[in-house]
Amino acid sequence: MKNNFLKLNFILQETNKNCKLSTKKLLFEKTLNINKICYYLSFISINNKKYIFFRDDTNTEYSNFEIPDNQITKIFELSKYDELKLTNNIFRFGNASHNLFVFKDKNENILGVGGQAFGYNDYNNIKNNQKYLNFHQNENFLIDSEPFGISNKFNNIKFYNPNIYCPYYYNGLYLFEFDNNFNYKIINNNLPILSGVNEGRFDGHYGYGCFGNLESCKNGLSVFDSISSIYYNEKEDLYYLFQRANLCQNVRHIQYCTSKNLLKWGSFKLFDIINNDFKHFKNNFYHSNFFKIKYLNHPIGILPCNEIYSEEYNNLSNICYQQLYLSIDNQKWIYAGYLEIFKYYKIWIVCGEPFIDNDKFYFYYANHENLSLEIYSLPFNRFCFIEQIDNNSISHIITNKIKFTNNKIFLDLEILNDDYLIKIQLLDQNKNIIDPYTYEKCLIKKNNYEEYETLSEKNYYSNLYYFYWENIDLPNEIIHVSIEFKNINIYSISGEYI
Repeated sequence: MKNNFLKLNFILQETNKNCKLSTKKLLFEKTLNINKICYYLSFISINNKKYIFFRDDTNTEYSNFEIPDNQITKIFELSKYDELKLTNNIFRFGNASHNLFVFKDKNENILGVGGQAFGYNDYNNIKNNQKYLNFHQNENFLIDSEPFGISNKFNNIKFYNPNIYCPYYYNGLYLFEFDNNFNYKIINNNLPILSGVNEGRFDGHYGYGCFGNLESCKNGLSVFDSISSIYYNEKEDLYYLFQRANLCQNVRHIQYCTSKNLLKWGSFKLFDIINNDFKHFKNNFYHSNFFKIKYLNHPIGILPCNEIYSEEYNNLSNICYQQLYLSIDNQKWIYAGYLEIFKYYKIWIVCGEPFIDNDKFYFYYANHENLSLEIYSLPFNRFCFIEQIDNNSISHIITNKIKFTNNKIFLDLEILNDDYLIKIQLLDQNKNIIDPYTYEKCLIKKNNYEEYETLSEKNYYSNLYYFYWENIDLPNEIIHVSIEFKNINIYSISGEYI
């Protein structure tokens, strides 16, 4: 609805009987031949045009790809979900091209964040470059690392000073602003917005991290050696930035921090998974990929994850799961399941929100083995769902605490056969039934609103079911929703979790 857009939530439940949280699996659509090796790709929509930014490593040898002048950012433009062309834009952002992530701020400005934080050993790769001799003559461009808990096992006796401008972006994450023609400028007085020694970091690989000991993995140097994720949370008026945490050798995790203005950031905290019996030294997250879409109240993470066998470098499983994560509060995350399985380090997701068209969400993966871009899809707004374990008996869930501002409760349902059942009632915070909002008095209808911005939205929202109690407004308080169902998959619910 154009002026009163209905946002939904995935079904998150406090209690359940005979049901479980499951994910939809990505559906392969087609392969686009691009004849390129693309790393750290990100998607952005600008004035109804769609673009994919990426690092082009097609003609770069691994042995010298971290030399700043070898890092190149290019752009694909998508005219349709399966039609793209390479634009003429070529950006040489130094090491900001290594991991550039593009996004929009709360005012729809087009921004990019990229750069790395390096030590003395990395300076040796570039110290004789004629372009940077003047910068290297600045006696303050390297500073002592010992006070920051950075080890010298990689010859990191000193590291790049984050308080001065580095022309090849070796001293932290920089923020760029683009216009609609992709002309750009550096924000924050040409200084990094985030340094490699931000408080709270867990980067023991460049510190004193010991495999199996999480406490020992604090401090070190955050080198920002993967792509960032940034999204804005309207409810808190906060930006969330996610980056890799190199806990120790062969162990990669995710850490995040927050900001009101994208310039000053709080302390890092570790990405916190509250289910799935997660173990930090058994699961390898190569990079972050968190985003929000306008149809949902809460953020989503799709993370590449594979198993760690030991602390020996690269002793990892070759099987990489595309894992789906959900959060209500942006701090604690629920593992919902995996969307697909790919070869580790061979397939790279285009990060950020999906391309939306044809009643589908499209996801793009760069395949390094055949130099292609593979397209997968999910049904519109359907990432995961509550399904029955035994379809021959009735299932029951009680949702997390939730509040409704509309006098109808909307559910996205998939009815599996004619022998189905669905009914809801409302409970107070102590989970007592609120009269008269009972199963027996609840009514259900198919949604029939017509005012939507796109055909995809119209098709999706017109197929929702809404539940109500005749001539009675919903209670204006925090409640739980109790749902009984059979032969139905439940995808999402209206309202807002508290």
